[in-house]
Amino acid sequence: MTQTNNKKEQCQAFARKIQSMFPDVRMMSSDELLAMDHRDNNVVLVDVRSEPEQAVSVVEGGISLSQLDTSKLPRDAHLVTYCTVGFRACLEARRLKEENPNLQVSSLDGIACYTHVLKNGNSNNNTRKIIEPWTGKESRRVHTFGKQWDCLSDDFEPLTFSGLDYAIYTAQFGASMAWKTIRNKFMKYAAT
Repeated sequence: MTQTNNKKEQCQAFARKIQSMFPDVRMMSSDELLAMDHRDNNVVLVDVRSEPEQAVSVVEGGISLSQLDTSKLPRDAHLVTYCTVGFRACLEARRLKEENPNLQVSSLDGIACYTHVLKNGNSNNNTRKIIEPWTGKESRRVHTFGKQWDCLSDDFEPLTFSGLDYAIYTAQFGASMAWKTIRNKFMKYAAT
């Protein structure tokens, strides 16, 4: 078995594990996104990764979580959150669905899995490519947050946080999620 197949299987294993942790969140495979994207212009791809991760590369046509305004979305919009392998995307998809019960929300299996779809020859002019956000040019570099999530296709270069940066961003992410959870619980309580 080739290294590429092992990495693809590793991505899929991450996706299965994460899906088992979030049974209430609809997980979308990269293959599904590719098929849906070709026929559905109402897909809104939302990158929930940190700014330093997004500075390396993003999936073309997506927006960051900070740019998302659910009140301005068309009724038939389908939000698809993504991160490296799906964990943070599932957390945000769950939160977005709780805050907007009528919104269609899914979590992508991750930008890492998406690199394998691009490698499989499925890419054409209508396919969302991985691009540098500041130039719009196609990129073969992806920030994988940590080395343990480097399951990119072999023709992509992984970048990761250093040890200290990794600790800082992990702590910031945990604090951010705790704050959002507390705020949402308070808002629900205040509304009753």
